[in-house]
Amino acid sequence: MISKTFDKEARLSSLMPRWQRLIRCYQILLATSLLALLLPVANPAHAETGQQARELFASLRQQVHQIRIIDIGSGNKHVIGSGFQVSTDGLIATNFHVVSDYVHHPEKFRVEYFNDAGQALPVTVMAVDVVHDLAILRGETSEHWFNINTSALDKGERIFSMGNPHDLGMTIIEGTYNGELQQSRYRKILFSGSLNPGMSGGPAFNGQGEIIGVNVSTGGDQISFLVPAQYLQQLLERARNLSEPDISENAIADSLLADQQSFYQNLLNGPFATETLGQLQVPGKLDDTIKCWGNTNDDRGGSDSIDLNVITLSCQTDDDIFLSSDLQTGELSYRYHWLTTKDLNGTQFYSQVQGFYRHASFGGSREDKGAFHCDDSVVRLQDKDWKVSTCFRAYRRYPQLLDASLIMAAINDPHASLVVNLGASGISRENALALFRRFMETLAWKS
Repeated sequence: MISKTFDKEARLSSLMPRWQRLIRCYQILLATSLLALLLPVANPAHAETGQQARELFASLRQQVHQIRIIDIGSGNKHVIGSGFQVSTDGLIATNFHVVSDYVHHPEKFRVEYFNDAGQALPVTVMAVDVVHDLAILRGETSEHWFNINTSALDKGERIFSMGNPHDLGMTIIEGTYNGELQQSRYRKILFSGSLNPGMSGGPAFNGQGEIIGVNVSTGGDQISFLVPAQYLQQLLERARNLSEPDISENAIADSLLADQQSFYQNLLNGPFATETLGQLQVPGKLDDTIKCWGNTNDDRGGSDSIDLNVITLSCQTDDDIFLSSDLQTGELSYRYHWLTTKDLNGTQFYSQVQGFYRHASFGGSREDKGAFHCDDSVVRLQDKDWKVSTCFRAYRRYPQLLDASLIMAAINDPHASLVVNLGASGISRENALALFRRFMETLAWKS
């Protein structure tokens, strides 16, 4: 039948003019190409990767667990996450944020892990690293555990992740290693895979089943983040030497203080990059972990609008440290507003300036933080007067750490002003005052 069809096509084509035969050939070629695109084509590479994922899941599932925080009062699950065996003597890795409620309120919660055999077993939180969102637990001994590989990977390498998303059961995800974030205060691996709630604390591993990171968070749309394995290795070595849990508030405070000391001393010991904003030089992008954005808003849009031109420069770190669901810390942000007007009088203009003269907004509940204590003054810098306000409040569990805020407004010119808003969370008083002084000293009017 096929040969007869081709014979018929040949006879018809012999009777056609040459240009029609060319068009006919083009139509047949186009139809054939479209058909080829529509037909399913086997992808050997995809099939091979799928087979690898199946084999890895089958061989590793026994050493991956669901971590459960149980509310003692009701006896029900309060928080779920994932974890995995990292030693034969029962050490299990997960995220700090998975077990944080227990760490802060051991009288209200207990921790257990649910293994591949369907057993719910008790576990002890031995050590935590709040800066890198890690925790080591101790459970039952196991014949199955992960090895940790801290060697560098190449961008584009296939890696895998396991966890229990939404309490639906253990799953494995394939994705791509895309290196470490370049503009991040806290090192993280960029993983092109879809982590979901419940997978936090689960293992991320290479094709040999070796740990290269720990699931920690997601940015959506195939953007997820992993804690690099080297931090897990460091915490594991510390936990191995412990006979008793080391998760006290003092231990957590020490790590937070050391982290902020390292960051701010590095910042303060280096030169401050500056940018021009209006008539001033202001501190700009001070570190690779800080991102800056600009915006100009001319409000002179109609007969009823206010004659106020505002140029804004905003800079901030993108990272923070999770301490509890109500408390994150470790952020630095600063913003400048250059305001000018032609038609407003002095009273009207300073009324507008006052709207930008606001202290930074910090999260946290009264359970976590005390009240703000503020000082207001007028300071003269380079023959210019500035209205200045500083505010501090301490963390109740970690009183050496503060939320610190500085606001400044230039008040000499009735038609132009710069407003500075600076906020730092989880900073020592000494570093906060040094940072405030450095900002004030760096502000310079252009001649």
